[in-house]
Amino acid sequence: MEIFTKVRMRILEKLNILQQKGLPEILTEWRRKDMLAGKWLQWLTNSGEVVYGLSEGPDQSGRLVG
Repeated sequence: MEIFTKVRMRILEKLNILQQKGLPEILTEWRRKDMLAGKWLQWLTNSGEVVYGLSEGPDQSGRLVG
C-alpha cells in the first residue's frame, strides 16, 4: 500500500503543476529526464502496423516526435 500512496502523491503533484503552470513546465522536466531521446524505438499502431523511428522526445503538445 505504501508504493500506491507514493505513486498517487507524485501523480497528484504533477497534476497540480500542470494546472498551475501548464504543459510547458511538465515538458521541461520530461525532456530533462527523457531516457528514450536519441534511441530507436518501435511501437504498434491501432491498425496493427509496427512503426520504427528515432525518438526526438515530446513536441509542444506532449506527442512523441520521431
